[in-house]
Amino acid sequence: MQPTSDGGYIAAGHASSNNGDVAGNHGGEGDGWVVKLDAAGVLEWQRCIGGGGDDAAYSAQEVGDGGYIVVGWTSSIDGDMADNHGGQDAWVMKLDGTGAPEWHRCLGGSENEHAWRVLADADGGYWLACDAWSDNGDVSFNHGGGDAWVVKLSATGSIEWQQCLGAVLETLPKSLLLTADGGAVVAGYSASDDGNISGNHGGGDAWVAKLSAYGFVQWQHCLGGSGLDRAYSVQATADSGFVVAGDTGSTDGDVSGNHGASDIWVVKLSGNGDLQWQHCLGGSMVDFFCWSIQNDSDSGYVTGRFYAVRRWRCLG
Repeated sequence: MQPTSDGGYIAAGHASSNNGDVAGNHGGEGDGWVVKLDAAGVLEWQRCIGGGGDDAAYSAQEVGDGGYIVVGWTSSIDGDMADNHGGQDAWVMKLDGTGAPEWHRCLGGSENEHAWRVLADADGGYWLACDAWSDNGDVSFNHGGGDAWVVKLSATGSIEWQQCLGAVLETLPKSLLLTADGGAVVAGYSASDDGNISGNHGGGDAWVAKLSAYGFVQWQHCLGGSGLDRAYSVQATADSGFVVAGDTGSTDGDVSGNHGASDIWVVKLSGNGDLQWQHCLGGSMVDFFCWSIQNDSDSGYVTGRFYAVRRWRCLG
């Protein structure tokens, strides 16, 4: 969910219903579902996106013309997704301010691709953070095993460039941040220590990479220890660095202070990606899936899956 300029909200998710708040579902195992709420949480409009297979939306953002850009993944080959390349494709759809489609594109190859995050940039185009398992179709130079796939689209959805980041084992992106120099930072998880991934501590690391405006890697860092460590969210900080939130199952390497099993893990990086500090948050049981971190008004950080509820609404 993201705030919109009118004080409301745009949300992206998944719907298997075709009643109540949900209309226009294409059937199958469910559709991607985009919902526009006003400032009081009242439903203004909704749109189901998909076909006869399984479809989901993961990220939506308002763009400069008052419309919205939405991404997700699909296994459909009909309905909105008739241009699927095979298997599961990442997809992107541009909606106008009322939720009506303006254009749509499936992205991928003969294997599986998923889009997790979309951001609009200053030139009117879009950056997508995806995973890619193909090495054909729209995907080139896949390292094998599943790569982080960063795609730059024009304002009308044409691919300007694409970059596979990874190695023999899987590298999966979960968060994307555009930077002031026209590039981006991508954060996620990597089990690799070859290709364009280096410094893995073992067991799978949180992974952060800085890309240029054309997708070339300027720096990358694996963060973690011998256990499983993952990054889910990255934000810029006032000192031109970055703060990363995820989880850790390690007690060594970059990780200290783990309370047991798995902890929420918050890491502060410099502008060059160097580790400045880290904190484990949790207890003796399993604490994980810290999906989001945000800057707070006192220059601190708010992190976690749950927030205090000021108003609520059930949709479905």
